[in-house]
Amino acid sequence: MTKNEIAKNINKTVKGIGRTIALDYKAEFKVGQILTAEKAESWTNGGEFIVETTRKYEYFLNCINEVDVHEVNYDLLSEAETEEDEKYAEEYYEVLGTDEDSYYEKEVLVPAGTKFEIISVADDSAFEEVGYCEITVKRI
Repeated sequence: MTKNEIAKNINKTVKGIGRTIALDYKAEFKVGQILTAEKAESWTNGGEFIVETTRKYEYFLNCINEVDVHEVNYDLLSEAETEEDEKYAEEYYEVLGTDEDSYYEKEVLVPAGTKFEIISVADDSAFEEVGYCEITVKRI
């Protein structure tokens, strides 16, 4: 099982997902630019999803339309009825680098190949004003 195999198991359509990325440099995001997920990506549809890397420049991608996703199931282990279900749940958590105690994150996975078009980019003053640059995208 891989993260992308899990991500391809679409179980929800959601509107308003977001993703924070942190970089060591200022990126050149432009309106009209197409962003393609090169691998399965973790996004959130609310909750306390935390970026695991700390770098100088943070960008928050805000998707304004509906996206087909795999909503991570943090109750998988507690819902297991058989030993086989438990093994699956443990592998699921291991592949995603999480466990059932992460329920507050509300993580969703977007499969590799998912495309987004940038429709707006905050200017550089956002780094000083709010600490990050917001990029609004739409799923295409």
